[in-house]
Amino acid sequence: MNSALTSSSFWRLYFFGEAEDISARDIELQLHELAQDFVVRTDTITYQHQGQTHSAQIRFVEFRFPCGNGVDLLVEYELNPQHGLDPQGSAITLYLHDAASNDKQRMGWWDSVRWHPYCLHPEELDTLLRYWAHSGSQWPDERIALLLLAPFVGLSDEPMLQSLSARVDAAYRALCPQAIDDPPLPIQIPEPDYRWDHDDLLGLVFTGAYPCYSIRNKSHLEPDKGPFPFSQFGEVIRRVRLSSDPPNSPTADDRPER
Repeated sequence: MNSALTSSSFWRLYFFGEAEDISARDIELQLHELAQDFVVRTDTITYQHQGQTHSAQIRFVEFRFPCGNGVDLLVEYELNPQHGLDPQGSAITLYLHDAASNDKQRMGWWDSVRWHPYCLHPEELDTLLRYWAHSGSQWPDERIALLLLAPFVGLSDEPMLQSLSARVDAAYRALCPQAIDDPPLPIQIPEPDYRWDHDDLLGLVFTGAYPCYSIRNKSHLEPDKGPFPFSQFGEVIRRVRLSSDPPNSPTADDRPER
């Protein structure tokens, strides 16, 4: 197992997006270790600040979750260029990625400005975890995949919240024994009225009175808002479910929505 993924500082920065006690050197060491098993890349960008053009480097770690047929879920973990390697600038984005075309479609993201993270139904997460556990992929350890994807799970009631929080906490403390006295990693419900519904055209949608915590709803179908890949992701879930779920088992599509 990659040692960076057994570090409490890695997970606390990943979940919180900031950690004042993590130095730039600590992050560089983590990136060096992660590069042994994952893609770690540097992108150079230009930006305007106080009327002047500057260049900066963004560091990314790519966590790929194969879903068959040349498609994967891709988590990009970003360190913001405006602060060098300052942890204050970290962000995570979940994409649906086509390996053949290298096309990436955003599903959800956490950043410091306008976050729209919630895009996975809890049942979909469990289906994916079962698939990776039995498919011989690089993610046989469910704890790591659970922690990397948990920030993107949409929760709509207290039982869902308690269940996922307990699983995340157990995985975190099992991977990082040094974190025994740490507070829990943050898992939360976006708004009290958020719920999962089934739309005849789109399938599962996650929405509320203020739907901007997710793009998996009708309010974000316009191209300029980055529409959710409804049909493509629905096909991924159907395919991996056939490979991982026992025959006649109930699924997220045929259970009552909350």
